[in-house]
Amino acid sequence: MGDLKLVCLFAVAVSVTVVGVAAYGLGQLGLWGLSPVFPQTIFQPFVDTAATLVPYATAIMIADLMRRHAIKNETWFGSLGPGRIANGANYVRVALVCGVAGYIALLIFGLTQQGPTADAFKMEAPSALLAMVTGGFYVYHLDNAELGRRPSRLWELGSQTILTGLCGFIADCATWQIIFGAASAAIDRIILGTVINATVGFALAWYIPEAAAATLYDPLADARDERVSALETAARARLGNADAVIWLDKPHPAFGNRSPRIAATTDVDGFERAIGLLEGPRALSA
Repeated sequence: MGDLKLVCLFAVAVSVTVVGVAAYGLGQLGLWGLSPVFPQTIFQPFVDTAATLVPYATAIMIADLMRRHAIKNETWFGSLGPGRIANGANYVRVALVCGVAGYIALLIFGLTQQGPTADAFKMEAPSALLAMVTGGFYVYHLDNAELGRRPSRLWELGSQTILTGLCGFIADCATWQIIFGAASAAIDRIILGTVINATVGFALAWYIPEAAAATLYDPLADARDERVSALETAARARLGNADAVIWLDKPHPAFGNRSPRIAATTDVDGFERAIGLLEGPRALSA
């Protein structure tokens, strides 16, 4: 998972730099009068990359930490019968915490550029939206991959691209409104910021779900599924459909008070003992 976060940050950096350099080249064509904050030199996109990375890097790190901690404490996923389900409230909590953390990180980064000012505290607040949407989508993609319930690729890409671009647009409008007194004074930079953030959202949505699914793939999963399916078939044949459902998920002393389904999922020995119970006297298997 550490490699996943590293590649995410690399994707953000590359996206910001490439779009920024392309914007600089377009600006040099002289098609319009550039605002003072539009990239004027080839080095400006590289400087902008560092500032743009702050909310994204903070969100990804905090979101991953929160999810890992909750999974370790077995409080992240909900349950539905023998299976697990995603808890939508987790995404809201992660987004809120990432927003606060992103805002603080932006303020600290700003202090490396200039002293604290009242405008700085106001300017960075809208940019926290980028941390919120990034953190929320990060854990959303990981959950979908782990639970094997990914939505369509169009939804994965489109939803994060649009929302991240929208948050970037809001943040840039608010920032330049505070600086110039009118957002229209930096309309070219606002458009550039929107394109950059939408591109970052697209890059993250393109990479995270696929990488998470590949990382979480377990080559033994098919074997476990086959064992459980065989046990379910044997239980229905031996006990009937209604009793089989109860027996499969009822804790049994033969498996250390685990259910036969869990025992079969865990290892081959558990599966063989469950089959042995079914083949024995009905009193032992019921």
